[in-house]
Amino acid sequence: MTDLETTTIPRRSEGGLRDHVGPGSERVVVITGATGKLGPTVAAAFAEAGDRVAVLARDGAEVDALAASLPGGPGRHLGFTADLLSADDAIGAARAVRERLGPPAVLLHLAGGYAGGSGIADTDPAQLQDLIDVNVWTTFFAIRAFIADIRAAQDGRIITVSSVAGFMQTGTYSAAKAWATTFTASLAGELAGTGVTATALCPGFVRTEFHQRMGLRGQAAPSWAWLDADRLVADCLRDVARGRAVSIPSLRYRAATAALRHLPLRLNQAIGRRGRRSR
Repeated sequence: MTDLETTTIPRRSEGGLRDHVGPGSERVVVITGATGKLGPTVAAAFAEAGDRVAVLARDGAEVDALAASLPGGPGRHLGFTADLLSADDAIGAARAVRERLGPPAVLLHLAGGYAGGSGIADTDPAQLQDLIDVNVWTTFFAIRAFIADIRAAQDGRIITVSSVAGFMQTGTYSAAKAWATTFTASLAGELAGTGVTATALCPGFVRTEFHQRMGLRGQAAPSWAWLDADRLVADCLRDVARGRAVSIPSLRYRAATAALRHLPLRLNQAIGRRGRRSR
């Protein structure tokens, strides 16, 4: 499965980015993992929609260059250096965004990654730690740092990236993504009635360079399983507008996920074993 680090997001001319994510002019939008494959495209889309964008990543030169390249340029959009594996760094970044751009109304947490493919007994503990760090701790620290400002905003929005793998049993990757989905859904429950929403995007197979980095072979999934990246993100934004805590793009993946939730445990495990062998 995939994190959306390599997909694209619809521009304002392609169907109303602002209509999906919420109203308001001069909003401050925070994008973590901003220098990944998805980040620059998302940042440009929000900048073109009239928002002020704060882009966060560990490399200061890269985030400054990204901010300068956005419509409106530096001054209107700013880059911030932060290591989201550090609670202090995350809190410091939130303070800097607030002081230099204003309190944010939207947080898109795009940091995430894949590691695994082997059975639990063969998993390197260091690999597992990296998986937990990037999918669990960065999510927790980012949301914890920005939640007060998002809650205070009118129609605040939080979007995290998980995976349909979280509904399967394919080892450590599934476990990490299950945590990410459950954490975001739990946050959505806490925010109910406040006007603020939290949504976990759970994509399936998307034709991106990400799968090359995963080492997936061409037969990893049948042709019907692959999703169009632009449609996937558009589906997610509609779910955000509807206040859904979990966004599973496409009817086929929603149906597959519903089936997985009701399958006998042993059958779900068998599907997981087959998934590991295909990688």
